[in-house]
Amino acid sequence: MTQPYLIKKYSNRRLYDAAEKRFLNLEDLRQLIRAGHQLKVEEADGSDITRQILLQVIAECEDEGQPLLSTETLHVMARLYGDVMQGVFGRYLDESVRTFMQQQAGWRETMEAAIEKGPLAVFDRLAKDQMDLWQSAQRAAMDSLLGKPAAKKPRKKGA
Repeated sequence: MTQPYLIKKYSNRRLYDAAEKRFLNLEDLRQLIRAGHQLKVEEADGSDITRQILLQVIAECEDEGQPLLSTETLHVMARLYGDVMQGVFGRYLDESVRTFMQQQAGWRETMEAAIEKGPLAVFDRLAKDQMDLWQSAQRAAMDSLLGKPAAKKPRKKGA
């Protein structure tokens, strides 16, 4: 994994990119994130405030255009803070996002292959791969929630 892109936040509440020697706003941070950078934001004293800044970026994005998170989802999330299921939901959400990102990468690869080989040969493979990946992720998430060890795949006869 590459080093995070370091941003400093000074007492005047301004964000500073020491590598580029310039001040940034939340939109600049959003563009860095969209470009694939992993950010780390620190106060002048060195304390990590990355989560707070990322939440500000998300809040700003939610106010523009079509929101990613519905009002109902936000209510559920707010309700879960302090609940016994908070940790479980956080792990489930993390795993779901990871699975989505893996699927998205697979979709892109499949679409690139479809352009090269023709769409009909690829869509059958895409459907099977996505279903296998989703079932595996859901099984792992449920096992995690129930405290079960990861299920072993049965061995094929004669293998």
